[in-house]
Amino acid sequence: MDKTLDKLQTYYGNAIRANFKPETLTPQEKKERDGTLKRKDLDAVFLDFLLPQFQSLSEYSLLICCPPGYLQNANESLSSLVRKNAPKHWYKGARVVEIAVMPAAMSFNTGAATSQDAPMARFASRK
Repeated sequence: MDKTLDKLQTYYGNAIRANFKPETLTPQEKKERDGTLKRKDLDAVFLDFLLPQFQSLSEYSLLICCPPGYLQNANESLSSLVRKNAPKHWYKGARVVEIAVMPAAMSFNTGAATSQDAPMARFASRK
């Protein structure tokens, strides 16, 4: 019984020490709390130059030209395909992630429509 109590005491003591945050605030946190934090905006010279650029990039006529599915960069797109096979919230070993990368890379390289036909075409060409 004493060993169990010692384990519980150690466990809860470590948890309290690990999650204890003293009430000391950084200077920025104090300014945010007091409402005295000053914003540092860009100079008007830069805003006069950048605002038209952002407005032209967000025009509907330009955005309508973006084909669906191509709004992410290549790394984000490949990563999303991998995460469909091996979600982050499940613990996966290196081998499972490696297996998840294989169909994701094939789908990414050949396109989603042809990814199912690609393995069969490879085997058919060996005859």
